[in-house]
Amino acid sequence: MVELAAGLKMENPARTAAQVRRILAARLGWAPSERAIQRWFAARELTSRPDGRPPEAFGRFQAAAVNEIWTADLMNGPPVAGRACHLAAIIDDNSRFLPGYQFIRRPDAVRFAAVLRAAIARHGIPEVLYCDNGSCFADESLARTCAVLGIKLVHGQPGRPMGRGKIERAFETIQQQFGVEVTGDEAHPARRPVTGLDELNDLLDRWVRVVYHARVHSETGETPQARYAAAGPPARPDPVLLREAFRWSAVRLVRKTATVALEGNVYSVDPFLAGRKVELVFDPFDLTELDVYWQGRKVGRAVPQVIGRHAHPKAPPDEDPAPAALTGIDYLQLVTDADTAALGEQLNLAALDDGGPDGGAAGQEEEDK
Repeated sequence: MVELAAGLKMENPARTAAQVRRILAARLGWAPSERAIQRWFAARELTSRPDGRPPEAFGRFQAAAVNEIWTADLMNGPPVAGRACHLAAIIDDNSRFLPGYQFIRRPDAVRFAAVLRAAIARHGIPEVLYCDNGSCFADESLARTCAVLGIKLVHGQPGRPMGRGKIERAFETIQQQFGVEVTGDEAHPARRPVTGLDELNDLLDRWVRVVYHARVHSETGETPQARYAAAGPPARPDPVLLREAFRWSAVRLVRKTATVALEGNVYSVDPFLAGRKVELVFDPFDLTELDVYWQGRKVGRAVPQVIGRHAHPKAPPDEDPAPAALTGIDYLQLVTDADTAALGEQLNLAALDDGGPDGGAAGQEEEDK
């Protein structure tokens, strides 16, 4: 039976253990369990990929220099104030230094852009930014940022996490040594409670600088801080260029009335642009100021005419508005009290009209006179 199962696998490596079991059952009227067949294949080194090829081998890779490759990813963080949060982090492939790291509420493009912008402002521009295909990394705003700064944006193939091992290992270290010591609720009295993201990020920053960056890495034999610093001070980008890189853009057709619409807002532009497609460049948090580009050159600003939205829908506030404080006023109880008071007053007036318990007889005598 074992040899027959092995023969079926060798003649067609694409057959799975389940398929081999079906063939044996059809041929012999009986077949062992699928798990037993899998063990037979493993013992004879017959396991392979679905296409029949042997497992792929991967060698170790390391960037040749600091700031050559940055890898970015997201990790779930501890709940804080009853809400979920996420850790956005960036690791330098050569030194294992973390140029950017921050807990954020929403794993969206605008929140990751803030982390990336701070990292570039402090540590310079990388040659390559490597990330997966998550929504915040696939957003067109990140592609524009990298294009303006001259960064090559590389996305990993779906289902192939190879190449992100360093950031995943860093996340594992953060979770095992930092994450287990903090909590956002009272369910873990042995952990340090945090009340907000500011406090959580402050604790993380201190831990990264004191522990993670100062400890010798098992692969490099150096501390991330020393290995990163050995490359010399980074060339920081021009602030004007950095600001431009993290603005968003949208292509719109100018109406015959020399107006253009963006996210429900209406702006007027130069009349000669009527009927032409223009690029609107803006800060996602401020839709009142738009620069207009046509054929790659700036041709002025869009003047707001109708503003119904001041921020882009993809750029909501970091924190949701605080719920309204309860006033403690019970409207129906107020109505009930008012009704009860009114009924009591009517009863008192009726008693006065009757003259009270003796007032009725005295009133009748007066009327007889």
